[in-house]
Amino acid sequence: MSDDGGLRPQRWRTILSDEGLARQELARLLAPAGLTLDAAAGSGFRLGVDAVRLGPLLAVSMSFAMPLTATMAGLGGYHFTLSDAGRGQLVHEGARVEVDRGHAAAAGPGDAVTFRHGADFRPLALIVDEAALRQELAVLTGMPAARRLRFASSLTVTSGAAASWCRTVRSFRAEGLAGDSLLQYPLIAEHMRHLVVAGALLCLPHSHRAELDQPAAPMHPASLRRVVTAIEDRPEQPFSVGDLAAIGRISVRTLQIGFQRHLGMSPTAYLRQVRLGRAHQLLLAGLQGQETVAAVAHRCGFAHLGRFSRAYRQRYGAAPSETLRLGD
Repeated sequence: MSDDGGLRPQRWRTILSDEGLARQELARLLAPAGLTLDAAAGSGFRLGVDAVRLGPLLAVSMSFAMPLTATMAGLGGYHFTLSDAGRGQLVHEGARVEVDRGHAAAAGPGDAVTFRHGADFRPLALIVDEAALRQELAVLTGMPAARRLRFASSLTVTSGAAASWCRTVRSFRAEGLAGDSLLQYPLIAEHMRHLVVAGALLCLPHSHRAELDQPAAPMHPASLRRVVTAIEDRPEQPFSVGDLAAIGRISVRTLQIGFQRHLGMSPTAYLRQVRLGRAHQLLLAGLQGQETVAAVAHRCGFAHLGRFSRAYRQRYGAAPSETLRLGD
Protein backbone atom coordinates (compact mmCIF):
# COMPACT_ATOMS: atom_id res chain seq x y z
CA MET A 1 0.00 0.00 0.00
CA SER A 2 1.39 3.40 -0.94
CA ASP A 3 1.48 6.57 1.10
CA ASP A 4 -0.71 8.44 -1.38
CA GLY A 5 -3.12 10.54 0.63
CA GLY A 6 -4.95 11.74 -2.49
CA LEU A 7 -3.52 15.30 -2.35
CA ARG A 8 -1.81 16.66 -5.46
CA PRO A 9 -1.00 20.36 -5.89
CA GLN A 10 -2.42 22.13 -8.92
CA ARG A 11 -0.80 25.42 -9.91
CA TRP A 12 -1.35 28.04 -12.58
CA ARG A 13 -0.13 31.52 -13.46
CA THR A 14 -1.74 34.09 -15.72
CA ILE A 15 -1.57 37.79 -16.59
CA LEU A 16 -4.80 39.38 -17.79
CA SER A 17 -5.18 42.77 -19.47
CA ASP A 18 -8.87 42.37 -20.30
CA GLU A 19 -11.17 43.44 -17.48
CA GLY A 20 -13.94 41.04 -18.49
CA LEU A 21 -11.64 38.03 -18.51
CA ALA A 22 -10.16 39.14 -15.18
CA ARG A 23 -13.62 39.35 -13.66
CA GLN A 24 -14.44 35.82 -14.86
CA GLU A 25 -11.18 34.42 -13.48
CA LEU A 26 -11.54 36.06 -10.07
CA ALA A 27 -15.17 35.02 -9.80
CA ARG A 28 -14.20 31.44 -10.59
CA LEU A 29 -11.50 31.44 -7.92
CA LEU A 30 -12.95 33.60 -5.19
CA ALA A 31 -16.68 34.21 -5.43
CA PRO A 32 -18.75 31.87 -7.61
CA ALA A 33 -21.94 33.80 -6.81
CA GLY A 34 -20.71 37.00 -8.40
CA LEU A 35 -17.95 39.60 -8.60
CA THR A 36 -17.73 43.14 -9.99
CA LEU A 37 -14.61 45.18 -10.72
CA ASP A 38 -14.20 48.94 -10.88
CA ALA A 39 -10.74 49.92 -12.09
CA ALA A 40 -9.47 53.49 -11.96
CA ALA A 41 -10.26 55.32 -15.18
CA GLY A 42 -7.37 56.11 -17.48
CA SER A 43 -5.04 53.48 -16.04
CA GLY A 44 -4.00 50.45 -18.04
CA PHE A 45 -5.72 47.33 -16.75
CA ARG A 46 -3.42 44.51 -15.66
CA LEU A 47 -3.98 41.65 -13.24
CA GLY A 48 -1.38 39.01 -12.41
CA VAL A 49 -2.56 35.81 -10.73
CA ASP A 50 -0.48 33.01 -9.21
CA ALA A 51 -2.65 30.26 -7.73
CA VAL A 52 -2.13 26.87 -6.11
CA ARG A 53 -4.79 24.41 -5.01
CA LEU A 54 -4.18 21.54 -2.60
CA GLY A 55 -7.32 19.61 -1.71
CA PRO A 56 -9.50 21.99 0.34
CA LEU A 57 -6.95 24.83 0.17
CA LEU A 58 -6.56 27.51 -2.49
CA ALA A 59 -3.90 30.23 -2.27
CA VAL A 60 -4.15 33.10 -4.77
CA SER A 61 -1.47 35.80 -5.08
CA MET A 62 -2.48 38.89 -7.05
CA SER A 63 -0.72 41.96 -8.45
CA PHE A 64 -2.27 45.02 -10.07
CA ALA A 65 -1.19 47.89 -12.29
CA MET A 66 -4.03 50.15 -11.18
CA PRO A 67 -6.19 51.08 -8.18
CA LEU A 68 -9.19 48.78 -7.98
CA THR A 69 -12.48 48.24 -6.18
CA ALA A 70 -13.77 44.66 -6.18
CA THR A 71 -17.11 43.59 -4.75
CA MET A 72 -17.68 39.88 -4.15
CA ALA A 73 -20.96 38.23 -3.24
CA GLY A 74 -21.50 34.72 -1.92
CA LEU A 75 -17.92 33.84 -1.01
CA GLY A 76 -17.03 30.22 -1.50
CA GLY A 77 -15.38 28.92 1.68
CA TYR A 78 -13.52 30.85 4.37
CA HIS A 79 -11.42 33.70 2.99
CA PHE A 80 -8.28 34.98 4.71
CA THR A 81 -6.58 37.95 3.06
CA LEU A 82 -2.95 38.78 3.83
CA SER A 83 -0.74 41.48 2.34
CA ASP A 84 2.57 40.74 0.65
CA ALA A 85 3.01 44.47 -0.03
CA GLY A 86 1.02 47.68 0.23
CA ARG A 87 -2.23 48.34 1.98
CA GLY A 88 -5.83 47.52 1.13
CA GLN A 89 -9.18 48.02 2.78
CA LEU A 90 -11.97 45.48 3.10
CA VAL A 91 -15.58 46.32 3.97
CA HIS A 92 -17.28 43.34 5.61
CA GLU A 93 -20.68 43.47 7.34
CA GLY A 94 -20.50 47.26 7.44
CA ALA A 95 -17.08 47.38 9.13
CA ARG A 96 -13.85 48.59 7.49
CA VAL A 97 -10.85 46.31 7.93
CA GLU A 98 -7.31 47.40 7.06
CA VAL A 99 -5.07 44.80 5.41
CA ASP A 100 -1.31 45.32 5.53
CA ARG A 101 1.75 43.38 6.68
CA GLY A 102 0.57 43.50 10.27
CA HIS A 103 -3.14 42.95 9.73
CA ALA A 104 -5.19 40.37 7.84
CA ALA A 105 -8.91 40.03 7.15
CA ALA A 106 -11.30 37.09 7.36
CA ALA A 107 -14.76 36.41 5.93
CA GLY A 108 -16.94 33.32 5.79
CA PRO A 109 -18.94 31.29 3.28
CA GLY A 110 -21.76 33.23 1.64
CA ASP A 111 -20.51 36.61 2.92
CA ALA A 112 -20.30 39.73 0.75
CA VAL A 113 -17.18 41.91 0.86
CA THR A 114 -15.76 44.92 -0.95
CA PHE A 115 -12.03 45.51 -1.44
CA ARG A 116 -10.51 48.92 -2.20
CA HIS A 117 -6.78 49.34 -2.78
CA GLY A 118 -4.09 51.10 -4.76
CA ALA A 119 -1.80 49.75 -7.47
CA ASP A 120 0.90 48.84 -4.94
CA PHE A 121 -1.28 46.32 -3.05
CA ARG A 122 -0.17 42.68 -3.36
CA PRO A 123 -2.76 40.50 -1.61
CA LEU A 124 -2.46 36.82 -0.80
CA ALA A 125 -5.89 35.23 -0.47
CA LEU A 126 -6.24 31.86 1.22
CA ILE A 127 -9.58 30.10 0.70
CA VAL A 128 -10.35 27.09 2.90
CA ASP A 129 -13.27 24.79 2.16
CA GLU A 130 -16.00 25.11 4.79
CA ALA A 131 -16.37 21.34 5.27
CA ALA A 132 -12.61 20.96 5.88
CA LEU A 133 -12.61 23.57 8.64
CA ARG A 134 -15.73 22.18 10.29
CA GLN A 135 -14.30 18.65 10.18
CA GLU A 136 -10.99 19.82 11.65
CA LEU A 137 -12.85 21.66 14.40
CA ALA A 138 -14.79 18.48 15.24
CA VAL A 139 -11.54 16.53 15.40
CA LEU A 140 -9.88 19.08 17.67
CA THR A 141 -12.81 19.36 20.07
CA GLY A 142 -14.09 15.77 19.83
CA MET A 143 -17.59 16.89 18.85
CA PRO A 144 -19.34 18.41 15.80
CA ALA A 145 -19.87 22.17 15.88
CA ALA A 146 -23.39 23.10 16.97
CA ARG A 147 -23.29 26.57 15.36
CA ARG A 148 -21.60 28.29 12.47
CA LEU A 149 -17.88 28.91 12.74
CA ARG A 150 -17.04 32.59 12.38
CA PHE A 151 -13.59 34.22 12.46
CA ALA A 152 -12.92 37.76 13.59
CA SER A 153 -13.05 40.08 10.55
CA SER A 154 -9.84 41.87 11.55
CA LEU A 155 -6.79 39.80 12.50
CA THR A 156 -3.61 41.20 14.04
CA VAL A 157 -0.74 39.10 12.69
CA THR A 158 2.32 41.00 13.88
CA SER A 159 3.51 38.40 16.42
CA GLY A 160 2.78 35.16 18.21
CA ALA A 161 0.77 32.25 16.86
CA ALA A 162 -1.09 34.35 14.26
CA ALA A 163 2.20 35.54 12.73
CA SER A 164 3.45 31.95 12.70
CA TRP A 165 0.29 30.83 10.91
CA CYS A 166 0.80 33.53 8.26
CA ARG A 167 4.34 32.26 7.67
CA THR A 168 2.90 28.77 7.20
CA VAL A 169 0.40 30.08 4.64
CA ARG A 170 3.18 31.81 2.71
CA SER A 171 5.28 28.64 2.87
CA PHE A 172 2.33 26.68 1.45
CA ARG A 173 2.00 29.21 -1.38
CA ALA A 174 5.74 29.08 -2.15
CA GLU A 175 5.97 25.28 -2.06
CA GLY A 176 2.81 24.92 -4.10
CA LEU A 177 4.10 27.18 -6.88
CA ALA A 178 7.54 25.53 -6.97
CA GLY A 179 7.99 22.98 -9.74
CA ASP A 180 10.03 20.58 -7.60
CA SER A 181 8.00 21.07 -4.42
CA LEU A 182 7.92 18.64 -1.51
CA LEU A 183 4.14 18.80 -1.90
CA GLN A 184 4.45 16.29 -4.74
CA TYR A 185 4.70 13.71 -1.93
CA PRO A 186 1.17 13.08 -0.61
CA LEU A 187 2.41 12.40 2.92
CA ILE A 188 3.98 15.86 3.09
CA ALA A 189 1.04 17.46 1.27
CA GLU A 190 -1.32 16.07 3.91
CA HIS A 191 0.93 17.44 6.65
CA MET A 192 0.87 20.88 5.04
CA ARG A 193 -2.93 20.76 4.66
CA HIS A 194 -3.25 19.95 8.36
CA LEU A 195 -0.85 22.73 9.39
CA VAL A 196 -2.84 25.35 7.50
CA VAL A 197 -6.35 24.19 8.44
CA ALA A 198 -5.71 23.29 12.08
CA GLY A 199 -3.45 26.32 12.42
CA ALA A 200 -6.29 28.67 11.48
CA LEU A 201 -8.41 27.21 14.27
CA LEU A 202 -5.65 27.17 16.87
CA CYS A 203 -3.96 30.50 16.06
CA LEU A 204 -6.76 32.89 15.04
CA PRO A 205 -9.70 34.34 17.04
CA HIS A 206 -13.08 32.80 16.21
CA SER A 207 -16.45 31.87 17.65
CA HIS A 208 -15.39 28.42 18.98
CA ARG A 209 -12.32 29.38 21.03
CA ALA A 210 -14.06 28.36 24.27
CA GLU A 211 -14.56 24.79 23.05
CA LEU A 212 -10.93 24.52 21.99
CA ASP A 213 -9.70 25.91 25.31
CA GLN A 214 -11.60 23.40 27.45
CA PRO A 215 -9.45 20.80 29.28
CA ALA A 216 -9.00 17.54 27.38
CA ALA A 217 -10.95 14.51 28.58
CA PRO A 218 -8.87 11.54 29.84
CA MET A 219 -8.04 8.87 27.25
CA HIS A 220 -9.82 5.55 27.81
CA PRO A 221 -7.61 2.41 27.43
CA ALA A 222 -9.93 1.12 24.69
CA SER A 223 -9.27 4.26 22.63
CA LEU A 224 -5.53 3.85 23.10
CA ARG A 225 -5.73 0.22 21.97
CA ARG A 226 -7.67 1.15 18.82
CA VAL A 227 -5.11 3.77 17.82
CA VAL A 228 -2.08 1.62 18.62
CA THR A 229 -3.56 -1.34 16.72
CA ALA A 230 -4.24 0.82 13.66
CA ILE A 231 -0.67 2.13 13.67
CA GLU A 232 0.89 -1.30 14.11
CA ASP A 233 -1.35 -2.95 11.51
CA ARG A 234 -0.90 -0.22 8.89
CA PRO A 235 2.19 1.87 9.63
CA GLU A 236 2.56 2.73 5.94
CA GLN A 237 -0.67 4.73 6.00
CA PRO A 238 -0.29 8.56 5.94
CA PHE A 239 -2.08 8.95 9.27
CA SER A 240 -2.54 12.52 10.50
CA VAL A 241 -3.22 13.19 14.17
CA GLY A 242 -6.79 13.90 13.11
CA ASP A 243 -7.06 10.48 11.49
CA LEU A 244 -5.75 8.81 14.63
CA ALA A 245 -8.10 10.79 16.86
CA ALA A 246 -11.02 9.70 14.68
CA ILE A 247 -9.93 6.05 14.99
CA GLY A 248 -9.82 6.42 18.77
CA ARG A 249 -13.15 8.33 18.75
CA ILE A 250 -11.58 11.10 20.79
CA SER A 251 -10.35 14.66 20.30
CA VAL A 252 -6.83 15.46 19.12
CA ARG A 253 -5.92 16.94 22.51
CA THR A 254 -7.12 13.82 24.33
CA LEU A 255 -5.09 11.70 21.90
CA GLN A 256 -1.90 13.72 22.38
CA ILE A 257 -2.16 13.89 26.16
CA GLY A 258 -3.07 10.20 26.37
CA PHE A 259 -0.06 9.10 24.31
CA GLN A 260 2.29 11.23 26.39
CA ARG A 261 0.82 9.86 29.61
CA HIS A 262 0.70 6.17 28.64
CA LEU A 263 3.54 5.80 26.10
CA GLY A 264 5.80 8.74 26.87
CA MET A 265 5.71 10.15 23.33
CA SER A 266 3.44 11.88 20.84
CA PRO A 267 1.25 9.87 18.40
CA THR A 268 3.42 10.94 15.47
CA ALA A 269 6.60 9.89 17.30
CA TYR A 270 5.04 6.50 18.00
CA LEU A 271 4.03 6.15 14.35
CA ARG A 272 7.58 6.99 13.25
CA GLN A 273 8.99 4.45 15.74
CA VAL A 274 6.73 1.69 14.40
CA ARG A 275 7.63 2.58 10.80
CA LEU A 276 11.35 2.46 11.59
CA GLY A 277 10.92 -0.92 13.27
CA ARG A 278 9.07 -2.29 10.24
CA ALA A 279 11.75 -0.93 7.91
CA HIS A 280 14.46 -2.53 10.05
CA GLN A 281 12.77 -5.92 9.77
CA LEU A 282 12.38 -5.62 5.98
CA LEU A 283 16.01 -4.55 5.51
CA LEU A 284 17.29 -7.46 7.61
CA ALA A 285 15.18 -9.87 5.58
CA GLY A 286 15.94 -8.29 2.21
CA LEU A 287 18.40 -9.57 -0.37
CA GLN A 288 20.95 -7.11 -1.72
CA GLY A 289 20.41 -6.64 -5.42
CA GLN A 290 16.75 -7.60 -5.14
CA GLU A 291 15.70 -5.02 -2.54
CA THR A 292 16.48 -1.31 -2.27
CA VAL A 293 16.50 1.08 0.65
CA ALA A 294 14.21 3.46 -1.26
CA ALA A 295 11.60 0.74 -1.86
CA VAL A 296 11.61 -0.26 1.81
CA ALA A 297 11.30 3.36 2.94
CA HIS A 298 8.35 3.91 0.62
CA ARG A 299 6.58 0.73 1.73
CA CYS A 300 6.90 1.81 5.35
CA GLY A 301 5.36 5.24 4.78
CA PHE A 302 8.48 7.41 4.47
CA ALA A 303 8.13 9.92 1.62
CA HIS A 304 11.58 11.51 1.99
CA LEU A 305 14.54 9.10 1.69
CA GLY A 306 17.08 11.45 3.30
CA ARG A 307 14.97 11.97 6.41
CA PHE A 308 14.31 8.25 6.66
CA SER A 309 18.04 7.51 6.48
CA ARG A 310 18.86 10.06 9.20
CA ALA A 311 16.13 8.79 11.52
CA TYR A 312 17.16 5.17 10.89
CA ARG A 313 20.85 5.85 11.65
CA GLN A 314 19.91 7.75 14.80
CA ARG A 315 17.89 4.81 16.09
CA TYR A 316 19.97 1.82 14.92
CA GLY A 317 23.47 3.32 14.70
CA ALA A 318 23.93 2.26 11.08
CA ALA A 319 22.80 3.34 7.65
CA PRO A 320 19.86 1.43 6.11
CA SER A 321 22.16 0.20 3.34
CA GLU A 322 24.47 -1.36 5.95
CA THR A 323 21.55 -3.27 7.49
CA LEU A 324 20.55 -4.49 4.03
CA ARG A 325 24.07 -5.85 3.45
CA LEU A 326 24.14 -7.51 6.87
CA GLY A 327 20.84 -9.21 6.16
CA ASP A 328 22.13 -10.67 2.90
